[in-house]
Amino acid sequence: MPIEITRKELYEQLWARPMIKVAADYGLSDVGLKKICKKHRIPVPGCGYWAKKAAGKPVKQKHFSSADDPLIERVVIRGGPEQRLSDGIKAIAKAAKEREKKPENTVEVNPAPERFHTRVRRSIRDLKRAEPSERGLVEAFDTGTFDIEVGPESIDRVAAFLNALVLAAEDRGYAFVNGEQFLEFRVEDEQIGFRVEEQTRRIKHEPTEDEVREIREWEEERRRTYGHLRGSNSWDTFLRFGRPRIPEWDIVPTGKLQVLIDANRYCHDRPRRMYADGKKQRIETLINPILVGLETWAAAIKEQRIKEERREREYKERMRRLEEERRRQALEGKREEALLSDLEEWNRRERVLHYIAAVEAKLELGVCSDPEASREWVDWAKQYAERIDPLGGDRVPKLLQLDDIHPGNWHGS
Repeated sequence: MPIEITRKELYEQLWARPMIKVAADYGLSDVGLKKICKKHRIPVPGCGYWAKKAAGKPVKQKHFSSADDPLIERVVIRGGPEQRLSDGIKAIAKAAKEREKKPENTVEVNPAPERFHTRVRRSIRDLKRAEPSERGLVEAFDTGTFDIEVGPESIDRVAAFLNALVLAAEDRGYAFVNGEQFLEFRVEDEQIGFRVEEQTRRIKHEPTEDEVREIREWEEERRRTYGHLRGSNSWDTFLRFGRPRIPEWDIVPTGKLQVLIDANRYCHDRPRRMYADGKKQRIETLINPILVGLETWAAAIKEQRIKEERREREYKERMRRLEEERRRQALEGKREEALLSDLEEWNRRERVLHYIAAVEAKLELGVCSDPEASREWVDWAKQYAERIDPLGGDRVPKLLQLDDIHPGNWHGS
């Protein structure tokens, strides 16, 4: 839930404790909280403030000034995605963190492990056999390998890191299963995608001797072939068309690795999904947090799946009730239709009987030129009246049920 405070309250918090600790309370990074302070014109301690204060050196607190703009005065902090997780997921993440903080559970990476996990060995073998792409990265595509895309120089480092992670994951009861393309973790019966990749950067391309020679040879060939057009409007076109291109930039690996959890799954309120090399940290020191992340993601995926299943059940129930209402309306319409049809037949029969009675009255007066034929007509008309009588014989109206209606007529068709 968003937290709303005043500028003054946040100012007092920031001058009472270091920004990184205040930011953690709101589920933000110190950089994120600093941006909020800049937006709302809140003075913050400068670099070295807390170190000087801890050393007993004199420090000066910046003056706070009120703001007339209510939009500046009102501070709304929504926190990071992890702050928006449900209480159940937070509890699971907290328990996993406490477990991973225990000294006996600390995972250390051996840069030259004595044994490699079978899955890791196969992945590394395929990486070493792969040809680098245009970005200078290699990737394994065989089924049963982990999703890895790194530079050749980083393969041994990835092998040591991944081996330590996989062995630690197995110790905690996690398994590995084939996903759509690569191996995925299976935690608490939930399947979680996992990727190790190397960051790249763009550098200015320096033309090689082969590229320069190719351009020169191409230009010479054009001059020989189209030299007679020199000076004409077509010359510039022939000189440009089909010219070999030299790239302006090269993409090269940086040596900085990062781990992505469940990279292909989108979830608005999702746990942390990226663990990367930084200025001071390397992914080798993040295996325990990654294990916490896997367990947290498993809980989030399970919760999301349960929500989706519940929504699906609710949708089906709504559709069932809607269909029932449609059937009820269709049945009611058919009942009305049957009643009106009976009434129409009843009224027609009454009119026929009245007409027959009039004919018989005229026959009794003896004004008919062919009495025999008229009596035959009367007999036929009485039979007709009997046939259209909705209450004729043992016929009695009954209330229609759904089984009496063809399914195609439920929607009024």
